[in-house]
Amino acid sequence: MKSLIYTILLALLISCTDGTKSIELENERLIESFEQAYQSGQWEQALSYIDTLRARKVNLNILPIEAECYAGLGQHEKAISLLENEIKLDTMKNIYYVHCTLGNVYTHKSNFNKAIEHYKKSIQIRPTYARPYINIGDIYNHLNEKDSCVYYYLSAIKLFAENNFFNEVVDFSQRVISIDSLNIEGYKFLQYGFQSLDNHKDAVSVGLILDDIITSNDLQGRDEKHLNWLFTGISAYKCGDIQLSHELIYSSIQQETVRRDYGWLAYCHLSAIQNKLGNNDLAKQYADIATKVDSMKTAEYIKDLLGQ
Repeated sequence: MKSLIYTILLALLISCTDGTKSIELENERLIESFEQAYQSGQWEQALSYIDTLRARKVNLNILPIEAECYAGLGQHEKAISLLENEIKLDTMKNIYYVHCTLGNVYTHKSNFNKAIEHYKKSIQIRPTYARPYINIGDIYNHLNEKDSCVYYYLSAIKLFAENNFFNEVVDFSQRVISIDSLNIEGYKFLQYGFQSLDNHKDAVSVGLILDDIITSNDLQGRDEKHLNWLFTGISAYKCGDIQLSHELIYSSIQQETVRRDYGWLAYCHLSAIQNKLGNNDLAKQYADIATKVDSMKTAEYIKDLLGQ
């Protein structure tokens, strides 16, 4: 008897488990269809999934997407009403996203002042969220207000760099440079993005352009120039251009700030360069200088630079 009851209970448990898995699978398929419709701009199709998603209590931030769908259909006032009501209720943890979506709707209406107002509110609530910076930059770019556009793009790039989104760093740095071809920060971020993606050939090209810009700009201090030589030289080393790497890195350490802040890195590279050039005594001298800064890491790092 016990065996029969156990078998029945086990069968019921398996049935419930299978039922739960089936529901989860249906939900996943529904979410995927919903996201595909939204991403492809099929607004009515996307809206048709929303009631079902809510009825199933699927854990999605549906309302902002719903509002964007209505905006896409030209029903801007309905979209605004949905979002402003949500702000009044203040029940969402990510209310910054609602403000950003309101900015999107107002942008769609070409009401750029209201759009910027809501994007700035989103930034105020969550300053580490890059999207509203980009959106404000896009508006100022559309209005041909270049300085403001570049400021907000650079703010977004800084966040991308801090969070290791290096493709975005490259993309938006290139946008900055296309707007302001002499923007030093744009080139520095672009070089950093290329270096982080191991695209050292392009990093060297950017560094050489940056060197020309810094040289022709009398407002820039010598620190900027020498730091650029160092990091361009490091990329040149990784490209296998040993002569250029030596010229740039050796020139960079003539500046006291570089020696103080990046001396260990520079001397390790110089040691590896001299080793490749067959100057063993000089390689050892540079390695000894680096060892005085960090005796534990120097030998291992130079070996790594030499591919040993």
